[in-house]
Amino acid sequence: MTVSVINSLLVTEPLKVVVLTFIVSLIFKKPIEEDEKEEEETITKEQIVIDIEDEDSDVEKEASLSDTTRTRELEIQMKRVLHEIGGYFILLLILLTIVDNNADINKRYLHQTILNVLVDTSPSFRTISNTATVFEWMNGVLLPSIYPRTSEYGTKLKPDELNFLDTSRNFRIGPARLRQLRISPDECEVPYTMVGKVRDCNVPYSIPREEDGHFGVGWSSSDGAVNNSSPWVFRSAFDLGSIPTTCEFATYGGGGYEAVLGASLEEALNITNYLFENRWIDQYTRGLFIEFTLYNAQVNLFTYAMLILEYPPGSAVATSMSIQVFRLYDFMGGVFYVILLMLAHTVYALYLLYNCFKIFQALRFDGKQYFGPFWNKVDFCQTFIGITLVVMYLLRYVVTQVNAKTLANRNGTDFVNFQYVAFLNELYTLFIGFIIFSEVIKFLRLLRFNRRIGMLASTIQYAATALIPFSLLFAFALVAFASFGCLIFGTMIGHYRSFIPSFETLLQTFIGKFYMVDLNESLIGPVYFVLFSIVCFFILLNMLLSIISDAFAQVKDDVSKQSNDYEIVDFMKQRFRDNLRRLFKKIKKKLGIRTKSKTNTGKTMEKTKQEETEEKMEEVIMKLNTLIEKADGLNRRPRCESQTSSQIVQERKDTIDEASRSNVPGTSQTSSEIDEGLDDTSQTNIDPRQK
Repeated sequence: MTVSVINSLLVTEPLKVVVLTFIVSLIFKKPIEEDEKEEEETITKEQIVIDIEDEDSDVEKEASLSDTTRTRELEIQMKRVLHEIGGYFILLLILLTIVDNNADINKRYLHQTILNVLVDTSPSFRTISNTATVFEWMNGVLLPSIYPRTSEYGTKLKPDELNFLDTSRNFRIGPARLRQLRISPDECEVPYTMVGKVRDCNVPYSIPREEDGHFGVGWSSSDGAVNNSSPWVFRSAFDLGSIPTTCEFATYGGGGYEAVLGASLEEALNITNYLFENRWIDQYTRGLFIEFTLYNAQVNLFTYAMLILEYPPGSAVATSMSIQVFRLYDFMGGVFYVILLMLAHTVYALYLLYNCFKIFQALRFDGKQYFGPFWNKVDFCQTFIGITLVVMYLLRYVVTQVNAKTLANRNGTDFVNFQYVAFLNELYTLFIGFIIFSEVIKFLRLLRFNRRIGMLASTIQYAATALIPFSLLFAFALVAFASFGCLIFGTMIGHYRSFIPSFETLLQTFIGKFYMVDLNESLIGPVYFVLFSIVCFFILLNMLLSIISDAFAQVKDDVSKQSNDYEIVDFMKQRFRDNLRRLFKKIKKKLGIRTKSKTNTGKTMEKTKQEETEEKMEEVIMKLNTLIEKADGLNRRPRCESQTSSQIVQERKDTIDEASRSNVPGTSQTSSEIDEGLDDTSQTNIDPRQK
């Protein structure tokens, strides 16, 4: 009994419980799983449309956020571009104001006045051929013009009118001056076959061979006494206040032997006669410079004139001239103009300081990479030349004040040299011209928003690697032909008298200016011209066109090589139209232009659009209901034993595809996701016994 009880408690009853539990689990396990799976199927079908709508809403939100971000970026870029354009035009106006003060149309007329009065006369300055004609022109043309005694009407001038030029408008500042440069004798070696037959040999002028000794009258030996006012005593460039001058045959130093012509016509005539009688100009003379300065108060312009006579050792006298017209006193005129000019100078100086700070910061952070972009190099050069321009302006102002003080102390009796001031003004004008040129070139940077201009800039940039070696080849060819022309035709044709004129002549042929008639004087001239035309025109120019055409084709085909700045232009246009349209609406609203009929028409159109929207929404809702009903009917449909799970899945896919083809918004975009959901659902319909 005890054994049976223990056996029942420890073995039989626990075993029954385990077996019963296992049987019950086998009985009730399948229906529970099927219910859960059917519920999951129902939830999946009911959530299909909701998921589609949620996904469409998320996509729309992401697209809206992306559009908003892109619009903000375009707005920032648009403001930056507008600031750049505004700053560019303001700077250009400031520079044009400064340039307008220096580019005066009266400069041309003053220059022409000097030519008419002193050069293109009878006898003409250009026809001087020897020493005798030099003094003849001086006494007959130069001195009566700059030291007038009578007016252009024949009346005698008053004492305060004697310092005016022949036109009675240009005031002569101090007397005129003659300055001579010579060479030392016996600088040339005579060939041994000509020794005893040639008396002396003279060499061309050069600064190392320049004569710098002191002489007596007639270039005789000096007695030891030095008189700085004597025309036979050498004075340095520092003493004379002159700078070297480049002319046709040589570059002449700033020193020399000076002869001041005095304050009156009689004194000037006496000095020139004295120089002529004592052979002040002889076989060792290489350069004679006639200098004087004028001032025209009507237009506030100075004129520095230098008439040059060169005496090369192997030819007659060669004439040239340098007439420079400039303005030294800028802030003169009307009050408004003076204020505007001072403001322009001040703003430009502040702009240079700001640009220097900006470039310094960029160099500090970027280093050498700052010079990578082309326009950064242009900005750096502009800033550097702008600083040089300011230095030149200040230096010119200081030298002008020194000359004015010297002139006041000497009471107009001594020569005051304005050559250095004219040279500084020439450099100042050159730097202004370069800055204006570079600013106008920067206008291409603003035109980068134009597709054609942008494509042109991209073409040049793409072709730069091929254009650099081509430029070297082109330069070598020109140098070769210029050297050949200088050697062969230099003695016969003036255009080929030296290398530089030969090079300039060949460059002029590219703009259609030929000198074929001159080349016919030589037998080899036509052959030279034909060979130059074949090499430079038919070969090199066609190579250049091929390089540019190939680069243009590459840029046109490759979108990545084109500029991407055109989108901002379209955005700016659209923003401008929107603002303009909004402005017109406000104006019409304030003026009450909108009529009643137009208002009713607008309301009718708004009502029609609202009705159309409601009809479309109802149609969409009906299609969604149809989709849901079909899905519910599919759930309630009894399964046939002979129907496999794959057939059930295919029927459900067909139902969903039919609904998607009925123009339900958003279903076409997520059909793959629906198929994946149905495939997951179909896996739950497989009988466990089949597994």
